[in-house]
Amino acid sequence: ISWIAALPSSKTPAVKRWAKRIAINATIRLNSLNTDPAISDYDREEISVDVINISKGGMAFTTERLLPLESYYDAKVELWTKESFDAVIEVIRMEKKDADVPIIYGCRFVGLSPMEQFKIDVYDIVNEQ
Repeated sequence: ISWIAALPSSKTPAVKRWAKRIAINATIRLNSLNTDPAISDYDREEISVDVINISKGGMAFTTERLLPLESYYDAKVELWTKESFDAVIEVIRMEKKDADVPIIYGCRFVGLSPMEQFKIDVYDIVNEQ
């Protein structure tokens, strides 16, 4: 018998994220990298979003705009420490809880360098102080 099967279902180990989420209050602008004609109206327009959390793996944000899953955007992220970095993000999750609430999107960073990941670590350390 395996040890997981022997545990009650409420005791089954949870899947852990590889990077800690950090609360953040920031507004950033996204520029579309999509070439799909179905979403070409986003190609030349900057989209303003409100970031709610960030990690070395990605970030979550809210916006009223409908963004397709698996779409890509250039983002300039500025932390409150005034550190900033450019990143490419992919939209991987979308959640709309209520008609009166903006859409929450989850995205992952594509090819974020160790230097940019370090800036997020520094932000986390300073933010905990």
